Amino acid sequence: MLVCLMRHGQTDWNAQHRMQGLSDIPLNETGLTQVRQAAGELADTPFDRIFSSPLMRARQTAEILALPRGLTVEVEPLLTELSFGVLEGTALDKFPQELFTAPEMYVPPERAESFDQLDARCGALLDRFLPALEQDCSSVLLCSHGAFINGVIRRVTKRPVRDFWLVRQENCERTWLRCQGGDVTLIDGRT
Repeated sequence: MLVCLMRHGQTDWNAQHRMQGLSDIPLNETGLTQVRQAAGELADTPFDRIFSSPLMRARQTAEILALPRGLTVEVEPLLTELSFGVLEGTALDKFPQELFTAPEMYVPPERAESFDQLDARCGALLDRFLPALEQDCSSVLLCSHGAFINGVIRRVTKRPVRDFWLVRQENCERTWLRCQGGDVTLIDGRT
């Protein structure tokens, strides 16, 4: 089964370099344009099912891709972004920099999610969710978020947490995986 893991389009908070996490920010005009362009690029990919994080920016992205295919977007909580707790909305340069420079030392703020918690969700996606779809689907699209996608890439490539941000996820960027016999591998050459 082919898996397209796609980051949502741009939001105002992305443009302002603010930490979004679980804050439910919609796509801006640039984001809508990005998604429409991505939809055109993926027009010939026959997705059997489309899943989205519950957050509006990912749902909007998924809905634009689902509409021409006549598919209904299925909301999947595993795909939710890393929570930044009480510091959501903070400018990136004001956020505790260990998150980016030494993620293995990062201590989540109040009501935030740890890298271990994120890793558990990524593991559930890779070990249970995707293998369960493999029998009935040949291709699926998952609309999610930058940190979550990095968590999946890190887990699939078996990188240490210190290398969490080695691959930067731009808005509407796609990461391609293959799920075969329950094993998930990275197939788009990203390292």
